[in-house]
Amino acid sequence: MRYFISIIVPYLVGAIPAGYLIGRIFYKTDITKKGSGNIGFANVAQYLGVKAAIIVFLLDFLEGFVSVLIIRIAFHSDLMCAIAAVSTVIGHDFSIFMKFKGGKGASTTYGALAFLSPLPTLFGAFTFFLVLWWKKYISLSNIVSIATIPLYEILLHRSVYYFYASLFVAAILLYTHRKNIKDLINGSEISILDSNPIKNRKRR
Repeated sequence: MRYFISIIVPYLVGAIPAGYLIGRIFYKTDITKKGSGNIGFANVAQYLGVKAAIIVFLLDFLEGFVSVLIIRIAFHSDLMCAIAAVSTVIGHDFSIFMKFKGGKGASTTYGALAFLSPLPTLFGAFTFFLVLWWKKYISLSNIVSIATIPLYEILLHRSVYYFYASLFVAAILLYTHRKNIKDLINGSEISILDSNPIKNRKRR
């Protein structure tokens, strides 16, 4: 039963489509019909503004954090918490409430891993800002930072369950960012230096 709860409860929490709800309730906009159709931070920032994007980031982050917190309180098990972390990210990326579509999972991943392993995740956040300062791409920064968290898990001798959880969510992130990776390779990815990312996206 605890395996079932550790999968289903975090999945349902992660599946709450914060970006979609914020757009619909406060901006009368269906964000799934804008830009990439993604309900995450980047697409919300481009079409609803920075304020909306920050709110969405915080809500998505909390989905990951709270999901693992609930399972920690319920079972006090590293394995169950690791399962919860993976499940809540899957819920966010493939939401049952959005016909199994969703965001790309970065914010929810950070939230889940922040509860599991605060210090490795903090180092991952530092990596994010370092790559963003160097290359100016949010997608690349997310990919590199989350991909390095499993390495930080090893260096800091964290639970083996947390290592595998961080490895698994990093693999999921690579999958959800596959178009971004292609755009980075061919030079069409949007940079934070773009003065008008919406216009630039249309032009490309």
